[in-house]
Amino acid sequence: MDRAASPAGERILLVRLSAIGDVLQCLHALADLRAGRPDASIHWLVEDRCAAVLRGHPMLDGIVVFERSHLRRELRRPWLWPRALLRLLGLVRTLRALRPTVSVDLQGNLKGALLARAAGAPRRLGLAPGQGGKERSHWFATERVVLPPPPVHRADRARALLAPLGARPGVGKAAVAGVAAEGEAVEAWLRREGIASGGYAVLHPGVSGFGSFKRWPGERYAALAREIRARRNLPVLLTAGPGEESLADEVASLSGGAARRGPETPSLARLGALLARAAVVVGADTGPVHLAAVLGVPTVALFGPKDPAVYAPRGPRARVVWKQVWCSPCRLRHCGDPVCMTEMRLDEVLPAVEAALDGVAAPA
Repeated sequence: MDRAASPAGERILLVRLSAIGDVLQCLHALADLRAGRPDASIHWLVEDRCAAVLRGHPMLDGIVVFERSHLRRELRRPWLWPRALLRLLGLVRTLRALRPTVSVDLQGNLKGALLARAAGAPRRLGLAPGQGGKERSHWFATERVVLPPPPVHRADRARALLAPLGARPGVGKAAVAGVAAEGEAVEAWLRREGIASGGYAVLHPGVSGFGSFKRWPGERYAALAREIRARRNLPVLLTAGPGEESLADEVASLSGGAARRGPETPSLARLGALLARAAVVVGADTGPVHLAAVLGVPTVALFGPKDPAVYAPRGPRARVVWKQVWCSPCRLRHCGDPVCMTEMRLDEVLPAVEAALDGVAAPA
């Protein structure tokens, strides 16, 4: 497909609804697009659970929130279906009011494609058949993008979809909304606790419930905390998302005092401000690890089921420890025996953490 620049005054709608890690991966492509199209009006359609990553983003003119949590609750109750219908009609009206000249389906499934089509843009970019799109999403695209040969990283897939609009790869720098504004609150907490900015490690032992088979055992995070404390004399802070608090407390207990819970992080922006000041961040394939990587923090991501060539955190100082077993990578959504994570040893993870702390460049 020709990479012809778009006309001035383009109104672009990006559709990437979820999940947090995937939205973060697309921020690199957003930076490319804004660098190439400073004149364009760019809006992003995103689910409510991921909106915090984009709200107030300096490279966006605005966001439209798809209220997934409300809609799911209403669809489970037949007497609330009229309310759900009104909610969807309101969303379509909001999208059409933007009068987009082009929409881009970064989601790559039927839901994303339908919403991109409903916005009314005459030009609609999506993946060509056989390029990883799902549920025949290509039916709704007027222009179908062919990707480079696989494996194609998720960030590069988004870049390929935006290339026809005049995006300039490598010119812009990815940013996360709201992180700078939360810096003062994090700095105040660090001062109260006697912890130097840049002088602590962060471990994030939790993963989403949907991806629980990607979790590294808690006792190994505890052992890693003891090693970091003994070798580097760094405070080790544990972060936790909603529902992950008990796991963080368990790791703190097992660490024998080497690790402790970090401050409350009521928003992704506050969490980002904490991660941005860390000497290193370690965790599995989950949103906070992708967040740290985008922020340019030395990051060590622990991978088992997924292929890092496609899903690894993308950032200038991100590195991956991948435990390849006989079934890696896999396409399962659930696994009763995730040996790729349970067999990942401390002595396989520690060298990557040491290298990150020493400032050794991450492997290309």
